[in-house]
Amino acid sequence: MKWDSLRILLKIAAMKKSVVKFFDVKTAYLNGILNEELYMEPPKGYELRSNKVFKINKSIYGLPQSGRCWYNKFSEILAQAGLKKLKSDPSVYTKRAGKEFIHIGMIL
Repeated sequence: MKWDSLRILLKIAAMKKSVVKFFDVKTAYLNGILNEELYMEPPKGYELRSNKVFKINKSIYGLPQSGRCWYNKFSEILAQAGLKKLKSDPSVYTKRAGKEFIHIGMIL
């Protein structure tokens, strides 16, 4: 999320005296879904009988794609819940619920 977007969301919350919640998804990067075949060498100290590699089935820490995989998965969940992505900041989602608004910002 852009810093300007965060400041705007906090300003709106302060003006409307809204509740602001922050949370951390502890294993976010481990929940992404890879859309490509990737392989890796075994970790140091792991003994193999022959020259083999491991196929990576899900995103893992240290993998450059892991952040994008998590973003895509969480974006899909938010879209299914009816939230719309802002054009000005693709990490901010909003939904109108009657006279109220729900705003969610993602920081990876």
